[in-house]
Amino acid sequence: MAQRQSFRHRHVSKFKHVFGNPAKKEGCYEGINISQIAWESNFCAVNPKFLAVALESSCGGPFLVLPLSQTGKIDPFNQPKVNGHTRPVLDLGWNPFDDNVIASASEDCSIKIWYIPDCGLCEDLNREDFIGHLQGHDRKVGIIRWHPCASNIIASAGFDDVIIIWDVEREAAVLILKGHPDTIFSLSFNWNGSLIATTCKDKKIRVIDPREGRLIASGEGHKGPKCSQVVFLGNTSRLFSTGFSRTQEREVAVWDLGNALKRPLNIEQLDSSSGNIMLYYDHDTHMVYLAGKGDGNIRYYEVLEEEPYFMFLNEFRSASPQRGLGVMPKRGLEVHKCEIMRFYKLQNNGVVEPIAMTVPRRHSGTYQFDLFPKTPSNKPAMSAEQWIMGSNKAPLMDELLPGLTVDGMSREAYESSKREDETKQKENKTGSKFTRLLLFLHYIILLL
Repeated sequence: MAQRQSFRHRHVSKFKHVFGNPAKKEGCYEGINISQIAWESNFCAVNPKFLAVALESSCGGPFLVLPLSQTGKIDPFNQPKVNGHTRPVLDLGWNPFDDNVIASASEDCSIKIWYIPDCGLCEDLNREDFIGHLQGHDRKVGIIRWHPCASNIIASAGFDDVIIIWDVEREAAVLILKGHPDTIFSLSFNWNGSLIATTCKDKKIRVIDPREGRLIASGEGHKGPKCSQVVFLGNTSRLFSTGFSRTQEREVAVWDLGNALKRPLNIEQLDSSSGNIMLYYDHDTHMVYLAGKGDGNIRYYEVLEEEPYFMFLNEFRSASPQRGLGVMPKRGLEVHKCEIMRFYKLQNNGVVEPIAMTVPRRHSGTYQFDLFPKTPSNKPAMSAEQWIMGSNKAPLMDELLPGLTVDGMSREAYESSKREDETKQKENKTGSKFTRLLLFLHYIILLL
């Protein structure tokens, strides 16, 4: 009976047949001396204008910034670079509200902010060319994250086991969060940026209110000693994490702040590979992507509201191992081709390969409202000062293609029509059940 009931309520996903479509050779970026530093960063950041990649170097910490259109072979000697750090760059992040501004974190204990002109770099940017310089960590800075809703706010985590919240415009540390006893592996803002989740070498997952400096919850995460990562699952109290078990198997789990992270809602083991798992969450589609460092595969799951809370969908396989992945914001996707995600895969052979994740649709070439809901805007919901003073605002939401209509319908008309169709289907189903009941009663009466 339980098996029949499970089958009857099995979730059918529209993303079950999503496939990865790697770019052809002419659409890749070649000849890039990608950083070989042993750290769990992507070493890559991308937005609708530029691709940035941290470079290997015998001195300093250069990184490359290329216009997206500049595909093909890169001349490593004549290509302008950003040469602003005295030690290797460990993390990169584009400002979500300004496509020309990028932050870089380095082993030299600093974070620097750079302006990239629309045409790209014509010459090197050197140590005096930054537009912002953030100094406060005592050891190298491994993680930087821009605030999802407030302008000019960055959170950074250093190897000094400290998180610092910065006001970039004032070049000032406004909040310093201590309490981690060891290396911080990952850092994630929640939907409105009011909370921060972290994983740490002490194997704990923590959720912190940064403005109050208060620990909201702390739970025993993955039991293995290797790197773990965590992200908030959109506008919910749930979190998704990756890590290793005691027996060194890779595993994933879903947690809920409702039970103070005392135990996972669900935890599943994946395999026995040794590479750490890079974790990406897409709020628009409620999909999680998992990419192992050192292998070429990308698994993807759909997050569910009820048990088992996440469901395996499919896997993109490749023979080329990945060092990191850059993720294109939704604004940069080819939505008419039903592209719901695009990764920029860093390979050990110096190639950066775009991989488009696409939903197969019969009418591909037209905009699919159900695949592309309103998405977080590239405009901030509030200022840095408002957030620091305690305000909370959800991200502003935009249409990917403003003013677009499909078959003469706006999104509102489309969603209204969809609701009417669903109501009619329910009514028809109810009517059908009632008709069958009447026929059954009539048959019983005849037998009597």
